[in-house]
Amino acid sequence: MALAATSDDPDEYRALYFYDLGALRELPAEIVGLDRLENLSLNIGPDGQRHYVFRRDISDISCLSGLTELTSLNLTHTGVADLSVMRELPVFEAEKAQLLQYDDTPAIITDSRLDLLSRLPPKRCAVETVQYLKGTHPDFRAPSNGAAPAPLAQRLAEASPVGLEIVDGALEATNPGAPERVAPRELAQRVDALRTHVAMLIDEARARQVPDSVRVRFERYLQPLQQDEPTYLLLDGPMAFLRGGLGDTYTTDALDGGFVEGWRAMVVMHDDLRPLLLPPEEDTPDLPELTPEATADEGERIADEAIGVLEGNAAVGESVVAAMKAAKEYFEVAKMDATRRPGMLARGYRAIGGIVGLIVGGVGLIASVMTIQLWAATPQGQAVIAQLQPIFERIIQLFGGG
Repeated sequence: MALAATSDDPDEYRALYFYDLGALRELPAEIVGLDRLENLSLNIGPDGQRHYVFRRDISDISCLSGLTELTSLNLTHTGVADLSVMRELPVFEAEKAQLLQYDDTPAIITDSRLDLLSRLPPKRCAVETVQYLKGTHPDFRAPSNGAAPAPLAQRLAEASPVGLEIVDGALEATNPGAPERVAPRELAQRVDALRTHVAMLIDEARARQVPDSVRVRFERYLQPLQQDEPTYLLLDGPMAFLRGGLGDTYTTDALDGGFVEGWRAMVVMHDDLRPLLLPPEEDTPDLPELTPEATADEGERIADEAIGVLEGNAAVGESVVAAMKAAKEYFEVAKMDATRRPGMLARGYRAIGGIVGLIVGGVGLIASVMTIQLWAATPQGQAVIAQLQPIFERIIQLFGGG
């Protein structure tokens, strides 16, 4: 199928939107001749509205390398896994591009750092993704050079979104490892500011008769935020709903503009907490793609089985149960929002696999901490591990068995 023209002169092309490509299943070679093309979007129309057109067959974008003036590229809902062509686009390589979006693509599933970068505002995403591909990003290392990965069981345990400690003989969840930035005073100030901001949004929601379903999401987020040092996973589960809600124009168009901007500011404040609570994203191991059997329903079933083992067990604290319930929320979002489903499934399985893997011990990671080693040696600890072991093995199979 030939590229549909919106002008008699191909040189006049400045933008191509999803409908210009008709029913194409791959990018046409002729696109390289549109050397004045500045904006290519496979999902957004000129009105700025998202159109839910899924182009999973479009996975090879190497033909874009000749587009010297391209400054905006939207790849959402495509099958693109390799973003290396960004470095062959002069404006992107110069870190002057205006927009890049690739959420809901295989790229964010196979590389956890791209997953995080995809959540940035489009202009920052364009700049920082190229920095990452260059190996010059201030926070992330360059993509893997092909070195043999660690066994999957170990990578899953290392990917756990929580750490473990023993409190009064019971296993408790904490933020994992050393944070990216050690700044206790900054952390306390940011957490306090975020608590105040969320509380104000809840008050505004009541005063402006915002739908209860929206207000409840803010209240669910505020609850774990009241901890002295919040566990990031307990915040990120409720945030998945709030972040998705901002993309629902049916809801946001009916709300006060100031309230919506306050909502957006809250998401930014949440993201700014990450480096103060979690280790650098570069330390998170990459995991293989999920198998087709790794559905949201299956993730919920596995999470419920794990919760059934952990909940009410005297050897396991409430924080571990709360962490598993927070991880389960990713699957709930995946079922509600098809556009974000691949990314939510990846996060959900990474979270439940990491938590269960860390408790089971992965390949001896738990044994590196003496107090947890002692817990694992108790009859109560051994019973928990024995019940979680088959659950962990099921999760590994959903990652292709490693």
